[in-house]
Amino acid sequence: MSVFIDTSAFIAFINADDEFFQNSVKIFSRLLSDGTIIVSSNYVLLETMVILKSRIGQEAVKLLNDDVFPVIKTYWIDEEMHRLCVNTQLVSNRKKISFVTNCVFTHNLCIHSWFQIEKR
Repeated sequence: MSVFIDTSAFIAFINADDEFFQNSVKIFSRLLSDGTIIVSSNYVLLETMVILKSRIGQEAVKLLNDDVFPVIKTYWIDEEMHRLCVNTQLVSNRKKISFVTNCVFTHNLCIHSWFQIEKR
C-alpha cells in the first residue's frame, strides 16, 4: 500500500506545538512500521521546507531533510506533469481539491490514501 503525504501532515509531524502533532506522530509511525510506502512530490517537500523555516526555523528544516525525507519516496514533477496539473486545476469546479491531490489523480499513481491535515 502507498500513502501520499501532504505538506500539512509534514508540518504537524515536525511541529511539537501543532494541535495535530501527537496524532501525526502516531500515524507516521504506524505507516512506517506497517511497511507502507510513503510518497510525496518534490513540490510538497520544498513547500514544507519553506513553511517550516518561516514558522519554526532552520533546525526543523534540517531535521526534516536529514531524518524524514530519506524514508519518503519522492515523485518528481517535471514540466509535462506541471502543465497537466495546472490545466486540471484550471478546469476543476471544486473549491476544496488541492493542487497536489490533482497531481496525484491526474498522473494515475494508483495512490488512494492521503495523509494530510484538514484544519477547519
